Amino acid sequence: MNHCVARTGAAVALIDHVTKSQEGRGRWAIGSERKLSGLDGAAYGFETVLPFGRGKTGTVKITVAKDRCGHIRQHAGVRGVIVMAQLKSWPDDGVTVTFGEPETSDGTGTFRPTYLMERVSKAITATPGLTTRAIRAAVNGKNDAKDLALELLVIEGYVTVDLGPNRSKLHRSVMPFELSKEGGSDDDF
Repeated sequence: MNHCVARTGAAVALIDHVTKSQEGRGRWAIGSERKLSGLDGAAYGFETVLPFGRGKTGTVKITVAKDRCGHIRQHAGVRGVIVMAQLKSWPDDGVTVTFGEPETSDGTGTFRPTYLMERVSKAITATPGLTTRAIRAAVNGKNDAKDLALELLVIEGYVTVDLGPNRSKLHRSVMPFELSKEGGSDDDF
């Protein structure tokens, strides 16, 4: 059916789910890798950075998982991130979605909480194997901002994540993040 629709020139979008276990998850959805290998076009992955809900603003990281003849990957940032989507909930139950440039390690793109990134990096360097909850407790600031700082450290290769007992995420420093002289202030976080 999808091939018939695609032959007309119309864009075809399919949605599938990945497994819950991050350890066994590949770049493909539940079932098998054949779903991805049989695809002509582009495949994207969506990962929640900050949760979205009523009265909350959330962020979703969209990555390129496959790019056959689409020439999309050339526009991707660090680790295949093509765009950061922000979903904002309004009091009238409306939702606004805005798309921003992927985070880059050179400071271009959207705002990065660099002071928190440095504090989180120091905490992980001092105590390897911290969970997200332990990092939140060790560093002062708002949890959403600390989560974003941690996510950026992982995306940019400063921190790696290993799976621990009961599917916990254990964070280890690859290299320390040092605040650049051009870094903006994130005191509001």
